[in-house]
Order: sequence, then C-alpha cells, then structure tokens
Amino acid sequence: MNKITKRITFAFLWSWLAGIACLFLALQFSPPRWSAAAMGGALYAAAESSLVYVLPPLLLLVVWVLRRKTLTLRAAALCAVVWVLLTVAWWASAFTPIPWMGVVRNIAILLPGSLVPAVLFYLLITRI
Repeated sequence: MNKITKRITFAFLWSWLAGIACLFLALQFSPPRWSAAAMGGALYAAAESSLVYVLPPLLLLVVWVLRRKTLTLRAAALCAVVWVLLTVAWWASAFTPIPWMGVVRNIAILLPGSLVPAVLFYLLITRI
C-alpha cells in the first residue's frame, strides 16, 4: 500500500467515525430525549444514518483525491452541504405541502454530521 492510500484510508476511517459521533449527538436533540436506556439504540441509529449522510460525501471526496491528488476546504465543505440539501429535499418532496420548519430543523440537525467529517477528511489529507 503506497503512502497516499494509507493517508486516504486513515482519513476516511477517522472522518467516518467523527460523522457517527456527530450524528449520535444530533440524535440527542431529536425526540425522544436522551436516556441511558436509549443510548445503544441511538448509537446504532447514528451508525445506520452515517451510511446515508456521511458515507456518500466521503466516498466522493476519496474519489476526488485519487483522481485529482488535491482537495480544497471549499470543495470538501460544498460536497457535504450539497449532499445534505439534496437528501433533505428528497425527504421533503414526499409531503404536500412541504413542511418548511421540518426542512430547516433537519438541515440544522444533519449538517454537522456531514460537514464535520468532510472538513476533518480535508484536514487529515492535507496536514499529515
């Protein structure tokens, strides 16, 4: 395994773990409220949610780095923001009329779970 592959693997795994942690914290602000009994379920739900909100932007960033060999903070952040907007818009399109407050709430809750891993991936790729 060459140096860039090790760097990408390391950055990808740590960023995905950070995304799971962010989504776990986000679930603490969603009903039902936090309880010690629900922590295992919240951790499992965060890991499942990371497959939708964290993994696709990270995989896109991995492909970007492998193809271009460079990554900017702007590209990483834009990838995460666009992905969250697309997934929340897809969710909202199922409702008539569109629940605007639910859309804003979901964006506010889910954006850190996608943005933090993308920025961490950028930092780990460029700083190591």
